[in-house]
Amino acid sequence: MMKVLLATDGSDQATTAFRTASRLLRREDSEFDLLCVAPEFYFPKGQAGKTSKKTAGMVEAYDRRIRAEARKHLTQAQATLAALGVEAGSRVEVGSPARVITRLAAEYDITVIGAHDRYTRSKPGLGPVASRVVASAPGAVLIGRELGEEGRQW
Repeated sequence: MMKVLLATDGSDQATTAFRTASRLLRREDSEFDLLCVAPEFYFPKGQAGKTSKKTAGMVEAYDRRIRAEARKHLTQAQATLAALGVEAGSRVEVGSPARVITRLAAEYDITVIGAHDRYTRSKPGLGPVASRVVASAPGAVLIGRELGEEGRQW
C-alpha cells in the first residue's frame, strides 16, 4: 500500500499540488491523508511562560480560531478530492508547518506540498516551508505550484 501525505494550507498552490498528486498516485492500494498545520501562537522573545489570565484567554481564542480555519481548509480539500473520486482522511496539527510536515513524512511513502515562492527563470524558488520540507523530509516529496506567465513560457 502506498501512503500519501497531502499537506494543505488552503492555498491555490497546495490545491494544485494535491489535485495533481491524486491523479498521479491514485491506485487501488493508495491511501491519502490530508494535513493542515495550524501555526502555534508565538510569544515575543523571553515572554513565554509569563502569561496573565487575559493573555491565556487570547491564546485559547487564537487556538480555537486557527483550528477551525484548518478544519475548514480540510473540508474544502476533501470535497475537491471527492469530486475527483479520491477519498482522503484528514488531520489538524498545531506547530511549525515545516517541522510538523517533516516529522509526519516519516509515516508516509510520499509527501505532497505546494510551493509558494514566485517561479521565474532567475529564481526557481519553492518558498520557506516547501524548501525546509524538501531539505529535511526522510522520504520522497512532490512539489506542486501554480506557474506564472514567465514559468509557462519555457
